[in-house]
Amino acid sequence: MSRLAEAASIAGTTQPKKIPKILFGNFPDCVGTFCGWRAAAGPLRSSFRTGGTKAAGTEWGRNMGLRVVLLASVAVGLEGGLAYAQDSGSYTTELPPVEVTVPKSGVKPTRQRSAERVVRPAVTRLRVYPTTPISTPSTALPVDEVASSINFVDSGQIQRTYSLNVTDALQQAVPAVNVSEVSGNPFQPNLEFRGYVSSPVSGTPQGLAVYQNGVRINEAFGDTVNWDLIPTSAIKSVAVVTNNPAYGLNALGGAVTVQMKDGFSYHGAEIDMMGGSYGRLQGSAQWGKQVDQFATYVALEGLHDDGFRNFTSSDIRRFYSDVGYRSENAEFHLNIGAADNKLGAPATTPIELLNNFWGATYTTPQRDDNQVAYANLTGKV
Repeated sequence: MSRLAEAASIAGTTQPKKIPKILFGNFPDCVGTFCGWRAAAGPLRSSFRTGGTKAAGTEWGRNMGLRVVLLASVAVGLEGGLAYAQDSGSYTTELPPVEVTVPKSGVKPTRQRSAERVVRPAVTRLRVYPTTPISTPSTALPVDEVASSINFVDSGQIQRTYSLNVTDALQQAVPAVNVSEVSGNPFQPNLEFRGYVSSPVSGTPQGLAVYQNGVRINEAFGDTVNWDLIPTSAIKSVAVVTNNPAYGLNALGGAVTVQMKDGFSYHGAEIDMMGGSYGRLQGSAQWGKQVDQFATYVALEGLHDDGFRNFTSSDIRRFYSDVGYRSENAEFHLNIGAADNKLGAPATTPIELLNNFWGATYTTPQRDDNQVAYANLTGKV
């Protein structure tokens, strides 16, 4: 009898049984042709939310019901057969690769080696800060040489908001940024940065300049900014810079520089579809490809939303494309964009009327029809 058994018999207990070992096998990371495809289905979200109904005279949360948001996202890469969609961030410069070889020893080895050991070069990306509206990764300053706050929002942060409004990503990622809906439509917000405003409402004192690919998009009259005309899925990155005279007029509080995607930075294809309550249905598609020194990129967006208030439906249609050429000494880009948006703008409503029904509007009809078409040619030598 073992010592453990003797101790167990003296204590009046039984010897504990051994726990059997469970062996786990190796499972494959992918099966069949699914190795080359990527499909992601968003979570099915259900949540209760207090809100008003369309029937007048009811309270805010009495007949709200269940709000269900269905999210489905499918990303398929088509580069070189089946590949993932790849997107590199903006305002990043790639340092030249460093190749390291083993030095030859002075002592002759016992056997002849056929090849030298070479370490695979790694590409290092260094984030830089734009100092002018037309700054490129090669002309911008390193972040450690800028005596101000650094505020960046890349395409990944924008995609995580599941919104076709870029201001939602800025509000979540950039400190001191606030968003309000003075016009009553979520696609025409006021963007405030440290007290300075960039608004689509005429008469608002504008204190922020907005640039898209180096082109100022503040309107000629009133310096207003129509955020609904910017194709969100085609944005590579957004930088919020502090006061800088190089950004021109109405940049007392700073500037917002938007860099768009191109075929050199985005490879593959992606389709996103989302739907939800109040008649919300939106989708976007983008595709980019590079062939030698030429590259092209195309993006489409569409949205319909009935809105939770009366007469606040929104319809958005946006298009963006870029054709580029790049060589060792020069780079040229031709980008073309268009948008046709119809937005309900109920504006402000007296609090006495809202106490009876939160979906009420004071005056109607009030609607904004925004249309734009542009072509931009940029180049550097």
